[in-house]
Amino acid sequence: MYSIKKFRDSDTICVVCCNKTCLKRDFVETGEVANEILDMLLLERDQTPVEGSVMCLKCSQKVNIIFEFKSACLYVEDFITPFINAEEGNRIDLKEVFMRQKDNKDLIDALLGRDLCRLCMSVVDDNECVYLDSSDLHVKFVKEMIKRCIPEINVNNTRNAIVCGTCVGCLKDFCNFMEGYSESRSSNRLKTHTLIHKKPSEIEWFKCHLCDYKAKQKVHLKSHTLVHKNSSEIVWFECDLCDYKSKHRGALTRHTVIHKNPSEIKWFECHLCDYKAKCKRNLDSHMFTHKDTSEIGWFECDSCNFKSKRKGSLIRHIKLAHRSR
Repeated sequence: MYSIKKFRDSDTICVVCCNKTCLKRDFVETGEVANEILDMLLLERDQTPVEGSVMCLKCSQKVNIIFEFKSACLYVEDFITPFINAEEGNRIDLKEVFMRQKDNKDLIDALLGRDLCRLCMSVVDDNECVYLDSSDLHVKFVKEMIKRCIPEINVNNTRNAIVCGTCVGCLKDFCNFMEGYSESRSSNRLKTHTLIHKKPSEIEWFKCHLCDYKAKQKVHLKSHTLVHKNSSEIVWFECDLCDYKSKHRGALTRHTVIHKNPSEIKWFECHLCDYKAKCKRNLDSHMFTHKDTSEIGWFECDSCNFKSKRKGSLIRHIKLAHRSR
């Protein structure tokens, strides 16, 4: 997806984890496409990335994996959207839609007595699948992960919706990545913003006394110094209600939200259904599920007749279908 390039150590601060590279470590130059992917993954950033921004290989690999997963899920959503509109609000049967479109007798026979995953539309053949119509606590957890990571999808429009074990694992990885990303963000965004108006010579740098790392904010330096400590030397912030712990107080604060009564949380609510989110950006993305195809501003491919209501899906299409051109 990206071109890999070596940068001087002084230039390499990852836009995702905000960590500075070790010597001779490869980085990926983000560019416009990568920035659009980060937006598609609903990763809020403190500021618009400047030209030459980079991403460490570890973060790049994680971003690629969750981007491919989310793109596949949104591809399925785009595929079934016309059928949802045709049913005029009624819940559709995913398997019926699939067999109606795929005129292949052998394939249809193979699906008899089997189910399709609501997210990836693959045949479910594992024991780790989750039936979303169940009231089980684990099912509620899976639904919350879907709302957080892929709010564009409305699983309630499908009858007997099932999520395969592979997709459940991908959702967990997605949530873990988002949690890690949040940990790297500074709580004082106003202070961060004012730095863009200063010349480098006017900035008071916070420097590490053990290596050549330096940061514009003390909180970033404090976070960095943890890399020089052994696990036994780290002061862990532990949750009083479960076994969760983190090196960062802010991460623990965000974690404690899961133990709060829903009435104590400031929710952003959809006025058309019962969907709600802790982040307004997630709600804005979710609103696509309520639009008719005629109301959507489609993103169209310049090389073929492919179109999608999401820019991320178009990016994935161009990458897969036209990358050799």
